[in-house]
Amino acid sequence: MSGKKSGSKMNAAKKNTKAAQGTEAKKDEAIGAKTKPETSKKPETKDAKQSKAAAKKEKTAKKRGAAFKRFFAETKAEFRKIVWPTPRQVLKNTIVVLVMIVVIGAVIWILDAGASATLNAFLKHYS
Repeated sequence: MSGKKSGSKMNAAKKNTKAAQGTEAKKDEAIGAKTKPETSKKPETKDAKQSKAAAKKEKTAKKRGAAFKRFFAETKAEFRKIVWPTPRQVLKNTIVVLVMIVVIGAVIWILDAGASATLNAFLKHYS
């Protein structure tokens, strides 16, 4: 039983030592960060700026070209996934749509005629 206690004491001592070393390293880094001399950047020449700008434009143009290619490749892949209807299905669906247009048109016409007749009767009665 005493072996376990001494082992745990040794682990605690190791942890404390590591923690102390970590805080010392952080202090050294903070001091070093404060005392580092600042480096000044040299001003770039016009030619260097122009060449950087041209390189950036070229890189951007390449990215756009790659983006367009990828877009059309993905679009083509998506079109391959589409299950196109057969001509018979298209005809059937077209007939359904036309029938529904006629039915809904008739319902609206009946409701409009009923509302118009009601309004005319109401106006004749009270005028």
